[in-house]
Amino acid sequence: MRPRVTDNASLCSTTPLTSPPVELFSPLGATSVVPDPISLDGVLRGSLLLHRPKLGTCQVWWSSPSLWIPVAQALGFQVSSLLAPPSAAATILAGATGVPLSSRKRNVPDAPPRVIFCDWGCLPHPNASHWSFNSCPFLVAGPVPAWTPPSGWDICTMSFSHAAAGGATDGIFVISLIAPVNSILRNPTLPALVRRPGGVISASLDCRVPCFCALPTPPLVPGAGVRRLCPLEDGTYGSWGLFPSQSLWARIVVPSDFSPSGFGVRVLTPHELSDLWNTPILIQDSFVTADAEPTLRSFASSTPAKVLLTGAD
Repeated sequence: MRPRVTDNASLCSTTPLTSPPVELFSPLGATSVVPDPISLDGVLRGSLLLHRPKLGTCQVWWSSPSLWIPVAQALGFQVSSLLAPPSAAATILAGATGVPLSSRKRNVPDAPPRVIFCDWGCLPHPNASHWSFNSCPFLVAGPVPAWTPPSGWDICTMSFSHAAAGGATDGIFVISLIAPVNSILRNPTLPALVRRPGGVISASLDCRVPCFCALPTPPLVPGAGVRRLCPLEDGTYGSWGLFPSQSLWARIVVPSDFSPSGFGVRVLTPHELSDLWNTPILIQDSFVTADAEPTLRSFASSTPAKVLLTGAD
C-alpha cells in the first residue's frame, strides 16, 4: 500500500488549536482530517469540508470523469444521482461515494435538486425543451465554449487559480453558473476562507517509485517549497514548486530512494497526479487495478476539487 501523504501546509486553521488535532472520520476516506472553525466536523486534506449544514439535494452530470461528487458532498449536498455515460469509472465512483448511477436525464426527478453540477459536454442544448420546464441552476466546470444562454437564462463565469485555492498546480480553471435571469449575483467576490496556504508537488510524491534516471548530485533546493513553477535548464521542473497543469507528462525532479544523490527524474504516476488534483483517498483507492490507471489519470484532465469547492462556495 502506498504511503498516504499529508499536505501539511494546506491544513492551516485560522484559529490556533488549544489541543492536539483529533483524527476524525471522513465519509470520503479516513485520512488527514483536522478540526477547523469553518466546518462542523473538520477539513479533509485542507480542501473538502465535512458535514456542513445540509443544503438539500443535487445531481451530478458528466460526459467525462470529474470530482463534483465529493465536492458536492463536502459542501453539504446529498447527491441524488450521477448521470454519466456507462463506464467503469462511473460505476466505481458511484460505488465509492454511495451515489445512485443513472443513464438518462429525468425532466421531473423524484426530488427536485437545488443545483446540478456538470461539465459542458452534458449540458442540454440551448434549444432543448429542458430550459422551458426547469428552473434548477447549473454549475459548470471547464473552458466556456461558444454557447448562448437560452431565453430567460443568464450565465456568470469566473476564473480561479488552483494555487490561490490551496492547490499545488499553476492551473487557472473556469467555473460558470447558469441560472434563470435575475437570479445571478453580478460581480461576486471570493470568500476569504478559500484563500489558504497550499502545498507543492513533493507533498504528493511516493519516493519509492523508480525514476528514469538518477541525478549524480542533489539539486539546489530552497529551504521551503515555493508557490510558483520551478523550471530547470534541462526542461524538467523541481518538485519543490508548483506542477505545470498543462503538461501532465512533464519530467519532474523528485526525491528518490533509489538514487545515490537522493534525487531522480521521472513523470508522475496516476495516483500522484490525482492527489495533486485533490482526489479523495477513498476514490483513489477504488481505482487499484492497472487498467483503471488511465481513468485515474483522467481526473487530472478535469477541474481540481479545491477549485470546484472554491467556485461552488
